[in-house]
Amino acid sequence: MSADRAVQWGLWNRVVDNEKLDEEVEALLKVLRCKNLQACRQLKYIINRGCETDLYTAQGFEMLSGGLSAAVNGFWEVEDSDKGSGVTNFTDKGSLWQKRRTLSKNFWND
Repeated sequence: MSADRAVQWGLWNRVVDNEKLDEEVEALLKVLRCKNLQACRQLKYIINRGCETDLYTAQGFEMLSGGLSAAVNGFWEVEDSDKGSGVTNFTDKGSLWQKRRTLSKNFWND
């Protein structure tokens, strides 16, 4: 299968030339660095476990993670978290939300 076909089918987000790969990776890292680190860790865990299990269990991981994230991790106590300001900024459409949205908006769409 060609790379272009993989993009058309939604298997990949995009294809870049080798000489632009570092630039694209840096752009993705910029988006990820502005996110809550604890949330990124949890998402990575959920994705890894979800890939290793049956669909029913993977869906359970996904549903529980959203509801329990703050309670289990105590986002207000995690040293590298945004102390809950991401949630507040999302509801209030504050400056942190604007920054994250600007960096993420259309990142996955060419």
